[in-house]
Amino acid sequence: MRHFTAILVCSLVALPSVARAQQPEDTHNMPMGMGSDFAPGPTPLGGQPGVGDQRRAGSSEAVREMERRGSLDDAMRKLPDVSPAQKDSVRALEKRYGESFKSYAVLLKATLDAPRPNGAGPDLRALGLLRLTADSTRSAELTAARALLTTDAQREVFDRNVAELRAREAKREEQRLRARP
Repeated sequence: MRHFTAILVCSLVALPSVARAQQPEDTHNMPMGMGSDFAPGPTPLGGQPGVGDQRRAGSSEAVREMERRGSLDDAMRKLPDVSPAQKDSVRALEKRYGESFKSYAVLLKATLDAPRPNGAGPDLRALGLLRLTADSTRSAELTAARALLTTDAQREVFDRNVAELRAREAKREEQRLRARP
């Protein structure tokens, strides 16, 4: 599965970048028909100039958000009496789950930046499935982190932090849906 994902990412992300990099930068002094001032130059891969750049701007923020989900900083904020062993265990959890979220981010970027015919939107079914997978992974990470806590006071603060975190995420999602055309 990892091999397939790597091939998919390379074909969707790397190959168009290589093709674009092979196009000449300065076409001013080229002979007629090869991108000179008198003839239209080659069209970039993926459609009209700038369309892909607009898509990528939104996808990079989504990718950063996906990678950030692996962090437990917000959930562990202001916990009382956290031992060094607990801190080490939390870091190990973040590392383990962070790898999953990085792979989700790669898949998200590939899905959002994939060339589409006639300006069609991204595959919403694939995005929804990825979102469900990421949400369930996040819930598992939070459950595992909560299991590391030893006192009721720690669990109380943790639960409050998680509730605030989920409220912020819900608000952000609501704003994202409202901003959609």
